[in-house]
Amino acid sequence: MFIDFFCNNFVRLFNEFTDENHILQKVTRRHNTNPPTIRKREWEGVNISFNRTYKNIKFNIYIRMKYLIFIYVIFISFPIVGQEKKLVWDYPVKPGSEKWATFTTGQQMLDACQIPQEILESLNTNDLAEICLNYPLFFEYTASNDERTGINYMIENFNGLKELSKRKDGANALINIYKEFPIITQVQEKSSKDYYTPYKLPFLELLLSNDVFVNQLDSQESIKLEKIILERYECKLKNPNVYSLYNIKRTFLLGAVVISKHDMSAKSTKQQEIIKSFIKNYNNTDSPLLTEISKIVSEL
Repeated sequence: MFIDFFCNNFVRLFNEFTDENHILQKVTRRHNTNPPTIRKREWEGVNISFNRTYKNIKFNIYIRMKYLIFIYVIFISFPIVGQEKKLVWDYPVKPGSEKWATFTTGQQMLDACQIPQEILESLNTNDLAEICLNYPLFFEYTASNDERTGINYMIENFNGLKELSKRKDGANALINIYKEFPIITQVQEKSSKDYYTPYKLPFLELLLSNDVFVNQLDSQESIKLEKIILERYECKLKNPNVYSLYNIKRTFLLGAVVISKHDMSAKSTKQQEIIKSFIKNYNNTDSPLLTEISKIVSEL
């Protein structure tokens, strides 16, 4: 349902971006004050902190609009290139195919991606996880106002992810993929088999951040995942031409969620507050909070 999501959410983001009153209301809510009765130009001179918040909120909306357009262009223009590993089952219809081009609704695309029930029941969990990672609509979450809400929607509506979330070893299968997931060091051509790899990594991180998977982890699996998160974070930092801060932010979220679920008592009171604040305000995180959460993740 990516196209439906795109149209609805792009219009909503555009309206938010151009509605000054809406943004100022967000500013005042964040600072726990009454809405201003003065114009923006006067408001900017009142308090530097308020002005910074105003600019951060507007910039975040702008970035989400640009990212949404970018993903949409990729989606409609190029076929999904699978990973080299041969899957035990593959999607019969994919973006870029003649059949896919005939679809006019998101529901038709979603229906075409469903795994036949008899095959779904016969798949072992590792194979199912690999198939889910190659889901043709894997970036559908980007069309949602909250990526975490988008992931919830995908788990609920794609039978592959729904089945994976019900299996006790589903999270462990995703962790194994995450550990071996390749880090791309150069921007790839659109014809390359690795072109979509940097975009699938945050999808994988958002899945692991979801309650249905992170709640499956025991203490040993959490420790294992924390080490992998640190490795992924350090690898992304070494390749800024491929992995933007927007991409790395998903790594921060996964680290924060795992700590909050399984390792919170080991953190200081200040660190606990930072982690809680980052998870709560993930969609509108400002630079100071990103800096603080990065320090915590780098200590995993």
